[in-house]
Amino acid sequence: MKSSDLSVLPVLIAALARSVSRHCLLSPVVGNAAGATIYGAIHLVSGNLTLTGAAGVAGGFWSLEHLAQGRVAPLIVSHVAWDVWIFLVRPTA
Repeated sequence: MKSSDLSVLPVLIAALARSVSRHCLLSPVVGNAAGATIYGAIHLVSGNLTLTGAAGVAGGFWSLEHLAQGRVAPLIVSHVAWDVWIFLVRPTA
């Protein structure tokens, strides 16, 4: 897998977490909580606890946004803005 192929990985992870939360669980609140947990936990494989914590917080925020608005487009825009910031503008060590 080339490094350019990895650029779509965050979007795929978010889609997986959202799909699990939407189709497999009973209530929207429980589903979104599970999606946020999956989204944060899947970042553990990076070995970067700061990234994992940030992903957990962002996943919680995006889940609340999804519950409030019921739309996915603002979540995608927010995630792309975060990616640009953290990878291009102000990368972490």
